[in-house]
Amino acid sequence: MAPPPKSRRQLLAESIRRFVVAQDRINYFGENSVGRAFMGVVAAIGESGQQALNTLQRRRSLLGGTWETGLADTLEEYGAPRRGASRSMVLACLQPWFTAVTAITNAATSKIEVFDSSHFAVSDSVRIRSTSVLTEIRTVIAITTGTGPNGGNEIEVALLSNSYNPVTQNVALLLRKTIPTDTVISTSVGVRLQTIAPVTVGDSNPIFNGETTALAVLDKVWCECTTAGARGQFGAFSITGFLVAEPKVRGIFNPESSIGGLDEASASQAKYEAAYFPAIQNVTTQASVLALAKAGNPRVMRTLVVAPTELRTVNVLVLTAQVGPLSSTDRTTLTAYMNQRARYNEVFSLADMTLTAVAVQATVTLDGSVTLTDVWRAAASRYATTIDPRTAEYGAAVQRADLITILNTTPGVEDMNSTTFLPATDVAVSSTSLPYFVSLSLRDATTGQTINDVIAVSY
Repeated sequence: MAPPPKSRRQLLAESIRRFVVAQDRINYFGENSVGRAFMGVVAAIGESGQQALNTLQRRRSLLGGTWETGLADTLEEYGAPRRGASRSMVLACLQPWFTAVTAITNAATSKIEVFDSSHFAVSDSVRIRSTSVLTEIRTVIAITTGTGPNGGNEIEVALLSNSYNPVTQNVALLLRKTIPTDTVISTSVGVRLQTIAPVTVGDSNPIFNGETTALAVLDKVWCECTTAGARGQFGAFSITGFLVAEPKVRGIFNPESSIGGLDEASASQAKYEAAYFPAIQNVTTQASVLALAKAGNPRVMRTLVVAPTELRTVNVLVLTAQVGPLSSTDRTTLTAYMNQRARYNEVFSLADMTLTAVAVQATVTLDGSVTLTDVWRAAASRYATTIDPRTAEYGAAVQRADLITILNTTPGVEDMNSTTFLPATDVAVSSTSLPYFVSLSLRDATTGQTINDVIAVSY
């Protein structure tokens, strides 16, 4: 049976209900619906809550909490990324094999009679030197047993250019050996080192045999620990020798402790550095630039910020512990390191620091208690200690009177000719330079013997 027809009231109520349903669909589910509006609000609240959570995590990490999530992001925000582990450096000194020369016979070649030839072989490179500072390099042609004028062994080399008198002078023969870069060295603390440059043993100061630990008179080379971290820190005389034995070198040692060698910064260290680093970087001071340069390269000894040549540029002069310039590779690496940590809108430009050479020449009369060699050694050490680029003031002149006083008060000096003393005047030093002691020449007024040699100091 067909349903009864709907009344007008029923049809009107049904139309109103359908209209309301359609309106609800538009309001709550359409393009501009209330539902979509609520979805946006919920999403915004969720985003805000997540950002607040992230901020809380980062700030809590920085301010002492143990929550590590977000610490790396916070350190980056503060411009102080977490410091990684670094390798230590140490200055190693090498001792050459040497022997005393007892006689020299010159003909077509030179036959050098020596006290001990056991460490020398044919084709070895040798350096002959005497207390008169004559020195030259030759290659061993032959070695004969018991053929010398005094019955000793003879080492034959090409004819020598200079004249040596083993009777009146201390003449010695030094064995030369080049140690290449990346040579591995052992230590008593269990870590290993590698040389970062080649060094020829036997090219040391020709006055000495390499027996002393004074840095001014030995063949020296910088070594880097093969392992990063604090385990690379060790004290003086920790080097025990080469990993692969080198019979052509008498010995190797480190007279000073290593420098550098740090573990990766702990969470607490990283937080501390991040908290204070921005305040330090807001002021470009001499001290802050030196600290930043040393952090980037532990071999940096001194820096000097000088007048800028361009806008936004911080010009820095750099001096290394070898009392010399940075290599081009080290300069590029250090510049990049410093610029990553520079103040906003600033750029570092690095250049080599200039040194003002100080050379001393004098005629002395000895009191007879010591030799000229002893006086030269003592005076050279005192000059190198006084004229120290590590502590000298920029632009401070070196007073001639002070140089004379140092020599006059050296044990063994009875008198000195101040008229012929050089330098003849005070040594002027520019405002961006440091004094550096380079050579000492002493002449014995009684015997006429002269010792004149260059000083090579590194720290």
